[in-house]
Amino acid sequence: MSIADSQAAVIALLAAGMMIPIAVCGCASAPPPSFDSYSPDSRLNAIRIAVQSDDRRAIPSIVSLLDDDDAAVRLYAITSLKYFTGEDLGYDYAAPVWDRRVAVDRWVEWCKVNAPIEGSEQPA
Repeated sequence: MSIADSQAAVIALLAAGMMIPIAVCGCASAPPPSFDSYSPDSRLNAIRIAVQSDDRRAIPSIVSLLDDDDAAVRLYAITSLKYFTGEDLGYDYAAPVWDRRVAVDRWVEWCKVNAPIEGSEQPA
């Protein structure tokens, strides 16, 4: 499966509200969705909720997850950014950290230029 195929599959899962099970049944309940959580599952759920609700205000928070230690979080982050913007800005979630850093910097700049104005309507 190519990276494009895996990203398409992730978009389908995000849009459908489904996630690949991460926690084992019988474990303590998962922490609430949060981009800042210590739990990768919580960060993944925060991305899922942003995509399902088409919340483009979450883009800067999702961009911050491009530096995540967890590859699945990085994959979901870039896939959701591509869903929202149609761009990947050369980011590869599986690349070495020094290669990812350059693309993350491009995303940070993108956010500065394209950030929604506080209190304005979300772009369509």
